[in-house]
Order: sequence, then structure tokens, then C-alpha cells
Amino acid sequence: MVRLSAANKSMRKMREEQKTFVTAVDFGSSALRAAAAIQNEDGTLHILGVEETGKRGYIKSGIITNSTDASMQLGRILLLLANRIHTQEDIQATFSSIGGRLLQVKNVPVKRNLLTKAYITKKLLDDMQKESIEKISESYPDMIGFNSEPVRYILDDVAQAEVPTSTQKAQILQADYNVFFLKKETWDKLKGSFDRACKDMKYCWAKPIPQMTALLSETDSEEGCAIIDFGAQTTTLSIYKDNYCQSVKMVPFGGDHITRDLQSLQISFDTAEKLKKGFGYASPRYIKSVQQLRMQSTNPNNPSITIDNTLIAHVIKARLDETVHP
Repeated sequence: MVRLSAANKSMRKMREEQKTFVTAVDFGSSALRAAAAIQNEDGTLHILGVEETGKRGYIKSGIITNSTDASMQLGRILLLLANRIHTQEDIQATFSSIGGRLLQVKNVPVKRNLLTKAYITKKLLDDMQKESIEKISESYPDMIGFNSEPVRYILDDVAQAEVPTSTQKAQILQADYNVFFLKKETWDKLKGSFDRACKDMKYCWAKPIPQMTALLSETDSEEGCAIIDFGAQTTTLSIYKDNYCQSVKMVPFGGDHITRDLQSLQISFDTAEKLKKGFGYASPRYIKSVQQLRMQSTNPNNPSITIDNTLIAHVIKARLDETVHP
């Protein structure tokens, strides 16, 4: 299986620089999350701490709508994370991931005719991978590619999944890449948030890539499967096969929409959120016993109301049906 060697090398270098831990910030559909971890020698991670910003309004459907607020929250969450893991270090560099409404993936082939059989050099492979990203901007001037995953290589009509070594020769070399891209405006706001916060973004992943590494076995990603990511404002379907993310689809519905649906029962947003998390089921058929829940109402003429957990489940199921079967 081909991996993002540049990102892995960057993580190892960052670990050596920071001596003790690496950090990552996830730009979710409505807020930021950050984590710190120690990378073990076998590549696994030991999580030291996680922080999440409670403030919302600067990210909508995974798109930064207020760069100033986003940079302030970025600096704040890294400070909270440093306190969480009891370090005196000022976290200056971090990895990041982004998904959201505008994330797309496209297969991009890059071909080279070397005229005669020649050894495959690392520089040649790096140049081809760079070209795959540049082709996105050429085809879509308002877009920018930022992750390029080599899917397969073809050396003189012979395909292989492994990265060619410096001992292999070919005259005609082709590489197929899955390139993740989004709008330049979105990317500029992401980079601008780091610049304003005086932080260094070491590497940015399209969210489906770390999700595959974290959640799927090699058998799952090889034979084919899907991950449904239910976010606060968006739900993303990522399709995986042959150890790569082949397709990404998003619908603009998430957990916040369920909360607002419950809020229409004349309760506050906070109360609706607590009901969803504490008593919510994806369907009434999962409820074993009916519970009557009494709470404060937002209706001044009816200051308290009673809602049973089956009604909550019906509301949740209706929105989930719309989300999964749009």
C-alpha cells in the first residue's frame, strides 16, 4: 500500500524537534478540535490530551467564515491543549485536517516518456506527484490541490501498487494519483488563520485519509467499504477501495440540525442538545421502555412541558432518514 511518505517524514521530523509530542488540529464542520500525542516507534500514537473550542460561528459546514475568530480560537485551543498536557512549551507547529462542504477528490494520471530505459529516481517521482496537484489548478482555476495520493504506477505497461525503487528501470512511466482539492478561497482562509495566530501548519490532510488509517483494517480498505462521518453541520460519506479513498460525498445536514428539530418542541437549544445526547435513539424501535421527561419550555404560556423519549427518537429518525437517503 502506497502512503504519504512526505507527511510521515514531516511527522518524524516534528517529533524529533519537539522531543516529546506531536499535535494536530481538526477543522470540523462547526468548531476546532486539537490533540497531542506521543508517536511510538511502531508508528502508533499514545494520546496525551484532547481539547475542543466551545465557541461557534466562525466555521460553517467546514468552511471558515471569519478568519479573525478562527485564528483567535486556534491560538486559544493550542494554549488549552498545552495546559491539558502540562507542558511549558508554546505549541508553535501543528498538523491539521480539513473536510467540509467543498472537499473533492479526483483521479489524476501523470505520464513521463524517458525516451530510453532509465532508472526511476526519487526526484522524478516527486516531480510527477507535484504535477498531479498542479493539474487540478489548471483544470479548475478556482480550486487548489493539497493532498496527492499515488494509487498505482505503470512501468512500460506493467502495473504495480508499490512505489518504484531506484533499482527499477522504465521508458514509459505513468502514475495515477487521487488528488484532494477545495476552493482556493477556503485554503487561503485556512492558511491565513495559522498566519494570524503565528502558528506553523506542518502538513494538512484531507480528513478521509486519517479516518481510513484510524478506523479501517487493511482488509476493509482493500476490499471496499464506506465511512459515514456525522458532523455538527455536515455528514460526509467516504468510499474506500484498493486501500484508497475513491470518492467523497457530503450532505449539509448534521447533529446541529437534529438539535434544532428538537428545539421546535418549544425547548431551548441547550436543552435539546442534552436530550439528544442523553436520551436520543436513532429509531423508536431501539427504545426498551418509555420515559416521560419534564423540562422547562420556551413558551411563556406553558412554562414546563413533558416529552417522552419515543417522540425524541421519531424526530431524530426523521432527520437521519433525510440525511442518509437525501
